[in-house]
Order: sequence, then structure tokens, then C-alpha cells
Amino acid sequence: MINIKRLFFVFTFFVCFFSSSFFYAQKINQFDENKKRTGIWIKYHANNKVRYTGTFEKGKEIGVFKFYDISSSKHPIIVKTYSKKTMPF
Repeated sequence: MINIKRLFFVFTFFVCFFSSSFFYAQKINQFDENKKRTGIWIKYHANNKVRYTGTFEKGKEIGVFKFYDISSSKHPIIVKTYSKKTMPF
């Protein structure tokens, strides 16, 4: 009887773990239908270190962007906040 309970517990754990990561995982580096950047973006230097992280909406930067040095991706060297205001064109 204890083996059935253990098997049920393990099965339930894996189902919950994999279904939650599948449904709640946010995709990065996406384009919208107008081929403009949207959502979370992570850009890399040529040496595979993070160059910047930030969020785009309709191709424009919004919110907090963190820029990193080419030698290290541990701590940002610049943190810039972009407003969501639309600019008149």
C-alpha cells in the first residue's frame, strides 16, 4: 500500500511541476504581428555574456533595462528606466 501512495505522490509531483512550467513560462525575444519587438528581451555579446535585458511593447523600450559589461553579466553597469508614454510622430 505504501508503494502505491509513493507512486501516486511522485506522479502528482511531476505532473504539477511540468504543467506549471509549460503554462507559465514566458517566451523571450518575441516579435508581434508587425515584426516589432514585444515582451521580454535578452541580448548577448559575441562572447555569450548578457548585453542587456528589458521589455519592449510595439517595438519601444518600456520599464527597466539593465545593460551589462562585455566581461561580466553578474551586475549591470547601467540601469535605465523608459516610460510608457507615446511619442507624437
